[in-house]
Amino acid sequence: MSKFKKNNAIGKAGEHYFAYWIMSTIGWPCRLLDLDIGLDAHIEILNHQQHSTGDFIAVQIKTTGTNIPEKTVYKKHLEYWKELDDQFIYISISNALGDYPKIYWKHFDKDTIADLHAKIIENGTNSIELSLDESDVLSTDNIKNLAGLKYATVIEDYLTKGDDICVAYSEFCYFFTCKEYLAGDDYIEKWEMKVEPDETAILDLLSQADNIFRSFESIDDTKTRYPKIDHAANVNVNIDWDIRGYIDEILKVLIKHVEYRQKEILSYWAKENPSSKVLTYY
Repeated sequence: MSKFKKNNAIGKAGEHYFAYWIMSTIGWPCRLLDLDIGLDAHIEILNHQQHSTGDFIAVQIKTTGTNIPEKTVYKKHLEYWKELDDQFIYISISNALGDYPKIYWKHFDKDTIADLHAKIIENGTNSIELSLDESDVLSTDNIKNLAGLKYATVIEDYLTKGDDICVAYSEFCYFFTCKEYLAGDDYIEKWEMKVEPDETAILDLLSQADNIFRSFESIDDTKTRYPKIDHAANVNVNIDWDIRGYIDEILKVLIKHVEYRQKEILSYWAKENPSSKVLTYY
């Protein structure tokens, strides 16, 4: 009769504990894999409505029965992981058979995998040791990280552009105000200049408007290339698109004012910025 060795018990305990932790803490499906191909599990990412996003996180799980986590990464596994389309995380569980197992994690993107592989080649070995400490302990605070791994860089750029738009819009509105007027039985809003800008300020305003439009174009392009980005679980990537309409209205006021005052300012702008979206308002 074949024996179920203790090391096997520890490994299986770690895998099942991790799957249980993901499903009970985050509420996402975590499927354990029986094939020994360098992966032990797949996590299916759900959105806020608990619907599948169609994206997965590939996982390798290493387990120990002591308080010291396994830190070894092998060359053959790195060579396999670099071909994955899904995001990949390395999980190391210590004290798997105890009352309080601890889960450590590392996210390996393409660059990280390439760097680790290069170090192994340089060292002339078949493996490399990771650095794991308390800052790498997996917790519920990492849910956003898990949700956004596939779009991590994209979301960061996406959110940065959204923040930049809000800042630029605030600066833009320094020279303008939106007033309400009674027209018949209804109130209408109308943008007016409240501060008289000089020539330098006008050119700065045109630049800000153009940058805002370009940022919106970039965001729109990102949404086209990554249609699931607005549904990434636990990641708020909503952009205030109303700002674009406000800028449109304000620009009409600014262009009319500048045309009346000093047409050479617009001529200079057109010459220096031939591809500017602002030119469509002339």
